[in-house]
This record gives sequence, structure tokens and C-alpha cells, in this order.
Amino acid sequence: MEPPTPTRGSGSDSAEQLSFLSALLQRKYDLWALNNSEAVSHIETSLKTLLFFLPGRFKEQELGSELFQSALGLFGAFNDSIWLKYTFSEGFMRPPPSTLHKDLAARLGIATADQSSQTAANTSNQSPSGAWVDQFNSFSQLMDGSDDPSKNLSEKLAGKASAIFNPTQATPVDPNSLFGSGQITADVQRKLSKLFRRLPHSLSKNFSLHAILSFFDHAELVLEISASYARNWLSNTLSPSSSSVIPAVAPTTIQSRMISSLKLIVIFTIEMIKAVIRLILLVRNGGKVLVNQSIPPRDALVRSVGTEDDQRLLLDAMTLRLAGKHRRKTLSDVEKEKRKFISTPATAKLAFGELLWIIRPLVYLLSLVKHGKKSWKPWFLSLLLDLASRSCSWDAELNEAETQEMYRRGFLWFFYLIRSPFFEFAVGDPTEPGSRISRLFELLQRVPLVGALSASLAEFFLVYRKRYFYTAGSSS
Repeated sequence: MEPPTPTRGSGSDSAEQLSFLSALLQRKYDLWALNNSEAVSHIETSLKTLLFFLPGRFKEQELGSELFQSALGLFGAFNDSIWLKYTFSEGFMRPPPSTLHKDLAARLGIATADQSSQTAANTSNQSPSGAWVDQFNSFSQLMDGSDDPSKNLSEKLAGKASAIFNPTQATPVDPNSLFGSGQITADVQRKLSKLFRRLPHSLSKNFSLHAILSFFDHAELVLEISASYARNWLSNTLSPSSSSVIPAVAPTTIQSRMISSLKLIVIFTIEMIKAVIRLILLVRNGGKVLVNQSIPPRDALVRSVGTEDDQRLLLDAMTLRLAGKHRRKTLSDVEKEKRKFISTPATAKLAFGELLWIIRPLVYLLSLVKHGKKSWKPWFLSLLLDLASRSCSWDAELNEAETQEMYRRGFLWFFYLIRSPFFEFAVGDPTEPGSRISRLFELLQRVPLVGALSASLAEFFLVYRKRYFYTAGSSS
């Protein structure tokens, strides 16, 4: 007996409609986030500001505050991924001419307003050609079988809606009936087009790996604190207590070791996953400097292409240059501009330096487990690996993005000052009442207005240095 043929309204159709509606809602939010990038940034900043007014942030409410901060960070990373996704799914489309182009054309007399309008109308539906078609990756293929590069995501979703809700109707659904006027603005489209030409296409091919690193950047501290709370809870639950009516179950030796090492296991697992992902990215990147590890922040992406007001300041210089009244570019000027975006060629020395930087957190953690926090060996070994890694790129001609990445890594060296045992050697242990830093905090608490700030600072030092990922310096 053959199984009954599913009819319209069955569970499979409902699941398909639900999947489409979720994609539709995602598309609506994406459009809003793209067209209102500043508003999204203001919302995130306001929510993060509220976190500083949470009482007991570094003590009683430590887990709750870190959960809140981690959720905000993941929300920001999600909004950053929208810009990255649409850069490679719609950034290849030629944007309509901006007012800058029209003003420049009017000054030089090379185009009329009618011609500019006609050009905008012709290019709005222009499909990509050449190598750009190869970069039209899975981000643009939201729906199965809809990989036509001449259609944007709105047209694809509209076509999918016709197939789901109106299978017998030949006329496709109008995208405006789904999204109204919520389309990508011309200004955002121009920014996406510029980012498409500037960003390495490996960001699109390795998107899942970058997303995992972004997740750990915002969730690793919460996972560490949760493991610490879980370890304490398991220890109290399994340990015998005279006041407990129900006798506790005595753990085995292996279970006791695993409970005591639960926090260490979580930390080591996170560092191992990040190291493996970075090694994969290093291989796929051909041994070059790992500039983009996590998803790049959208604020930095938008600043890199500049606003229309910033570009307007260059209009007079462009007019003079195109009119022949400006100094012509020399070969050295062209080479300097190329070095801003072209990656430094990979060498064995440069790749070895990246390898040292990748394995440094694992080596430091293993040495910390073996010798303890009070030993100088983990501290010096980690510093030696950082210096050796940085020395491999001293004589390399890095581009602008690679130089900024090296500055970022150099800033992480600040954590060596607050790691044990250097911090105790310099200012003493904050937990000891007679230490130099304890006496300093006691003195500051007597000063009006400064006393409350010094108490919060002392609380900050006591808890901040207790967590590994606060001072690990292994973030992307």
C-alpha cells in the first residue's frame, strides 16, 4: 500500500511556510539594520552603559552581569555579520551614482542630469560579470535553487513566496508587497560595493570559522564563570554534610578529579578550539598575517569607506585633478595605495611568527597548570613567545590592516602587568591586608568622592585577576 500523497496544508507545507516566514522576518530585520546602522550602534551603547550601574557586578552579580554583557556582544556580532553577509551577496551590484558623482560630472561637463538618471536606471538591474560571479556565494542562495546572480535577495524571496503560497499562479509576487519600501538605500548599496572590492573574499568562504571565533570572544568568560559555579555546586552536592537529611553520594577518584578540574577543562577546550580554527585559517590564508579572525565590526567597516560628507571634502581635489590642474600621481604614489590593501606576501618567517602567536595561549596554559600561578616560568615563557612572534614581522612591509593587527596584539601585552606573579611583585597581593596596594586603597577611601571609586577599583582588581580569560590576551 502506497503512502498517502501529502496535500496542501500538511505538516511539510506548514514547515516550509514557517521556514519562509522566518527568512522573511530575517530579511526585514537585515534591511532595517543596514539602513539604520547608527541607530543600532546607539542601542547597543545604551544597553552596555546600563551594565555599569548594576550593583555587585564583580561579586554577587558577576555571572548575571557577564551573561548580559555576553548577550550584548553576541547581538553586536550578529549585526556585524549582516554587513558582512550583504557585502558579498549584494555588494557586487553596481550602485546608483551618488550626488558626488553627479556634482563632479556637472563641473567637468562630461554628463548631463538626464544621462546620470538613465545610468542609474540601467545599472539598478545589472547583473555581475567575470570573476565577481564566482564570489556570489552561499550567502546569496537563501533559497534552494535560486542562485541566479541577476536577482537580489528581495526578488529571490518573492519568487519563493510564489512557489509556496501561489503554486498555480504564473505571476511572481511583487517584492514591494513583501517588504514595502524597505529596500537597501543607495548610500548603503554604495558602501557595500566599496567593501566588496576591499575586503578579502576569504571572509565569505570561511564565514563559519570567523563566526565561531566571534562567539568565543563574547562567550568564553561566561563559560569559564559557569564552569566555576558548576564545580562549586558539584563539590557541595557530592560532599558529605552533617546537616543534610539525604546522605551525599561519595564520588569516585576519577569523578573528584574531573570536578576539581572542570574549570580547567573548559578553558583548555576553548583555547584548543580557537587554536585549531586559527591554524585552519592560517593554512587557507597561505601563511599570511591573520588580520581578520572574528567578524569585523560594522562600525570599522563603515568608517573604512567613509561617509558621503567625508567624500564631499575630496570633490574639489578630484575636480582639479581630472581637469589637469593637480599633480599627477607618480609610480611611488600608486605603490603606496596598493600597499594599503594588498596583503604582504607570505614567507616562512612570517608564517612561523603567526604559528607562535597561535600556540602561545596553549603553551601558557599548560605551563600554568604544571608550575602554578606563583611561578615565573609561565609568565616568561608566554612573553618570550610573544616577542619571538612579533620579531618575525619586524622587517616585513605590512599593509595598513596588518599593521593595525600588530598594534592590537601589542596592546594585549598590557595584561602582563596585571598577571601573577608580576602584579604581586610590583604592588603586592590585593587580598593581603598589609600589602602596598591594600594600604593605597585604604588611604584613598578616606578621600571624599574618591573613596567610592577606590572601593570599586579594589573590587575590580580582586575579581578581574581571578578569571583566566580576563587577562589571557587570546581574544581575536
